[in-house]
Amino acid sequence: MNLINQTPNFRMAQMIDQFYECNPSKQIVSNNDSLDFNSSVLIDIPDLSFVAPYDGDYMACVFIGINPSRNISAFVAFANGGISISDSATPKYLLKNKLNGIEITVKILDIKKGDIVTPQLDTAGNDCDLLGIRRLLLSRWV
Repeated sequence: MNLINQTPNFRMAQMIDQFYECNPSKQIVSNNDSLDFNSSVLIDIPDLSFVAPYDGDYMACVFIGINPSRNISAFVAFANGGISISDSATPKYLLKNKLNGIEITVKILDIKKGDIVTPQLDTAGNDCDLLGIRRLLLSRWV
């Protein structure tokens, strides 16, 4: 089973270390709500950035709790050094006035030591509240 090309739930992503020898693994957690998040292009999700300590290929998984003001199609992606990784963009349909969960898992190739990896979100110009805990999990294959 190829776990990299699927979007497992975040609990499964936390267990990826059991299937692959990863070093290091890093989880970044933000408890800060971001009210009125609004974007018509992919922009960084607040409080979730990772500075790569080593060169290599990484597995990245992000989970976001989001409450949109209307039904929308949003896009979630990853960026390396502020530049969106085009093949990481994933569409998600979100229901208005409900706490929706967005989670994606992607493989990011050829990260260099010191690169800043950040998840990004495009809400199609609609106001959304990012609520609860946001998580970013990164692992490097050795």
